[in-house]
Amino acid sequence: MTHVLPRVKFRTTIFRSLVAAAAFAVLTAATAQALSISMQSPLEGRWHQTWSNAGNCADCTVTISPIDSYGTKLLVEASNGWTALIFKDPDDFVAIGAGAWSESVGGLYGGKFFELNATLEEGSLKLFMDMVDPEFATPVEAAFVRMREPLTQYDSVPRAYEPEARYDTVPPRPGAPVDR
Repeated sequence: MTHVLPRVKFRTTIFRSLVAAAAFAVLTAATAQALSISMQSPLEGRWHQTWSNAGNCADCTVTISPIDSYGTKLLVEASNGWTALIFKDPDDFVAIGAGAWSESVGGLYGGKFFELNATLEEGSLKLFMDMVDPEFATPVEAAFVRMREPLTQYDSVPRAYEPEARYDTVPPRPGAPVDR
């Protein structure tokens, strides 16, 4: 005699299996995303130059992004015409590597190679660029702050992070005196 399962139990079993598989897929994707976020280096992101011994540049920025799945190789792209490949130290706050200025930059730096040391100190990115050419005795040093990305489509211009801004305060009640 053959035992036949009732159709209701069979459908319930299939439904439960599909729900379990979907839940597993969602959890796996969420775990993978959480791991990729946690592996992000503090050096990664967009940075705005605040100081340089090579001269001030109000519009100079650098973008640091990973180019391998482990996040140990980082590409540094500067808005003023140089790029570098740096390798992150295990402590996450230091990376060293080398790069070059674009030929199209012209002037003293056009086409020149350099060694680059990037460190994160108290939330500020410090770059130390040691030119390979012996003609340059003084290394280029620069400091950067992390850029704040636009919050909406209408806030289109990224701005440097403003540490003095008071984000934790509550707006005053209507009619209350304003502290300026």
